[in-house]
Amino acid sequence: MFTHNGVDFWSGDIVNFMNGSTSARFLVESFHTMDNSAVFVQGYMVYILEGGQFIGIEVESTSIKLETLLGVDSTPVDVALCYSVSPGKVFHLIPRYKSLLEEPHFLKWHVLDETGKPIDPKLFYKVRILPIILFTNDTSGNRSKQYNPYESWSMKFAALSYEERSSIENIHFLSAIPKKKGASGMSLLPKIVEDFKRLENGLVMFSAKDNENVLVASPLLWIEADTPCHSELCGLRVPTSLYPCRKCYVRLQRFMPNLQSSSYYTGRHTARTKAHYLAAASTSGRGSTIPDAPLTGNALTASDLCFANRATDALLELQSFDPSTDTPVEVLHNILLGVAKYLVNYLVKIVLKKNPNQMARLSKALKDYENSQGMSRKFTREAVRYDYNMYINEVEKAVTSLIQELHHYDITCEVEGHNLYSSKPKVHLLTHLPNNLRRFGTALYYETEKDEQFNKHIHEHLMHTNRLNTSRDQKHSDNTFVVFMLKESRDQHAHPFIGKVSSLGVEHY
Repeated sequence: MFTHNGVDFWSGDIVNFMNGSTSARFLVESFHTMDNSAVFVQGYMVYILEGGQFIGIEVESTSIKLETLLGVDSTPVDVALCYSVSPGKVFHLIPRYKSLLEEPHFLKWHVLDETGKPIDPKLFYKVRILPIILFTNDTSGNRSKQYNPYESWSMKFAALSYEERSSIENIHFLSAIPKKKGASGMSLLPKIVEDFKRLENGLVMFSAKDNENVLVASPLLWIEADTPCHSELCGLRVPTSLYPCRKCYVRLQRFMPNLQSSSYYTGRHTARTKAHYLAAASTSGRGSTIPDAPLTGNALTASDLCFANRATDALLELQSFDPSTDTPVEVLHNILLGVAKYLVNYLVKIVLKKNPNQMARLSKALKDYENSQGMSRKFTREAVRYDYNMYINEVEKAVTSLIQELHHYDITCEVEGHNLYSSKPKVHLLTHLPNNLRRFGTALYYETEKDEQFNKHIHEHLMHTNRLNTSRDQKHSDNTFVVFMLKESRDQHAHPFIGKVSSLGVEHY
């Protein structure tokens, strides 16, 4: 829904053009922006056929500027008289058009009075779409950051600019939980999902900008995390399994006799889909057969394909979230803490182990970090100057070249016990980076550096205790800190609940 010149335009409306043409109309399907300024309407041209008795709707979609529309055509439409048309052809109405014309949009809510009745049959709430990004990570309640681990959840709004989204002030803390036996950050998901289901379906809120109540819908756009946590969020076993990728069914075996050709590691494989995740979650023991899985001659169950029985199945209840596409590849953990870490460890522990002079030279070079300052901003400016599709193609070529070089080293390395690089999950995940770039934009948009810096504030808050039992003393902290905690008694196992921390203790909701 968009408002222009005081007129509300909704998905499913047939609208008139500014030029006053009597034969041409437009069926609205969706809205999008270009260059953060002009608003465009995606939809289909509508024509009156044979003296006004029949209506023809073009098969091919068209994108036009919102400002070219005059108003909504309130003439009732008989769907039985509507047809789909293409050059030289007329045929029965496509089901998609029928649903647009007959089914009201799920966010088209009447403005209600105090008694809950519509004020006006033609008056609806304005809609504001606020996509949300979730982030989860672990931190510590101990000064050394080695003990008393916690897992936290935070969020930010995806529609903010890159600079605003990177600001600590715009990262919002949701919850934290001490990691204990049978409890982790994943234990919080059922409650978090419960709230997010309400958000994605729409909630009426007061908007200071509009100075009135509006309908807010907040779909979950993606979840940021490190690689092991992403695997856990997707309900997969640890990355050392045969099918560790959350996005496809590549089979990664880590021993030289099983090493495939380089094209196997750079190519595409059967994709995991949300339908597969739903099928895996349909049985508690992961015994359901996954359709369209890799052809091995045998029917593969969800368990065979490394789906595990986890509490993260709650995420599948969200209409907006797909584990296979909305867990983007994060460059910090997959490149710097992945490929780069593998190679540096190999360089230091194997290649330079018996060469102290070269080791000293390397150590000195690593201390000189000034050249790396400002790289993120410089990269952003440079990337904008070039065609983005060309940039994605260059990334794809670079990933392919990297894997080919790693594969060549794997098959030529003479070091005994060499750990294969080209079959590592973090290396393989880089092949999915180009698709993430197409779906979500540059990788800087979903890097986790700023979110992990936010952990410092959580850690400092946890440190405001006597450090003897921060899990217990957490409830005595500031009353703005909202947490999920565990309560345990002799008669009842530990269970999660939502609590608001105050100076007196935990208030239950």
